[in-house]
Amino acid sequence: AIVSSLGGRTPMHGVVQVVVIGLVLLVLTPLFQPLPYAVLAAIIFAALQSLVDFSSAKKLWKSSRSDFWLWVIGFVSTAILDVQTGLILSLVASLGLLVMRTSRPRWLVLGRLPGTDVFRDVRRYPTARTRPGVLIFRFDAPLHFANAEYFVTSLRGRMRAMAKEGNPVTHVVIDASSIHTIDSSAHDVLVKLVKELHGNDVAFLIASSRAPFREALQSFGSYDTVFGENNMFLTLVDAVEVGCNRPRELPIRRGASQMQHIGVDVDADYRGSIPTPPATAPVQAEQQAVEESRAAAVAPEQNGAR
Repeated sequence: AIVSSLGGRTPMHGVVQVVVIGLVLLVLTPLFQPLPYAVLAAIIFAALQSLVDFSSAKKLWKSSRSDFWLWVIGFVSTAILDVQTGLILSLVASLGLLVMRTSRPRWLVLGRLPGTDVFRDVRRYPTARTRPGVLIFRFDAPLHFANAEYFVTSLRGRMRAMAKEGNPVTHVVIDASSIHTIDSSAHDVLVKLVKELHGNDVAFLIASSRAPFREALQSFGSYDTVFGENNMFLTLVDAVEVGCNRPRELPIRRGASQMQHIGVDVDADYRGSIPTPPATAPVQAEQQAVEESRAAAVAPEQNGAR
């Protein structure tokens, strides 16, 4: 502690520290024997003063209350009990906080900002607009056994709230941008939820999904049989403007994915599985005119070469 307070930076201070402590234990110990315990305690507190950083506690109180209480648990348990017990209690508290955060993550109801293709939390952005009968739901964590029931409970609770407001849900859109993967337990819960919604004639659409999430659904065998490629969309805009403007569709396995938005390039995860959409009549006419002009320009050059 003294070396740290004096600004020690290199490992050499450890050698000096060992030598000094050895000399004190072998030669100077009798000089400390008549000292009162209060003096010895003052020396210890003076040495520990540089190791206790209360400024970090103030920062944690302002920035993260949960981390502040972890700091309090570690400090109090170490000061009252001992270092080993303090470390164990701090570790247990940190693991408990991690489990709580992963089992009950944040979820949001999204709305579209007027005049944009941006979707934001309706509670933080009062101007964000929602469509009647459409619930855009974002779950900010991977789906696993510890939070699957919380996902379903939160979604059902929001649907019931919308029904009480006179706005029954006809389309559920899941923003899967934060759902990187899903385990078998969560998959079974999700499949049960989708079948229940389909039984109530409610469409279940997925947008902005990640490749590992889709691959997991494919490995479980539910991608084509339960969810359907026709109910998977590249962006929330596509899901709202295409999927929510049609009745509920049964899952269909198609070669042409519905996740491509006309005029928007598709990223590497989707490219290759999506054929190029057929050109419209004006575009075909324009292409034909370009080809004819190129042929007319090439013909004189060929005649001159002959």
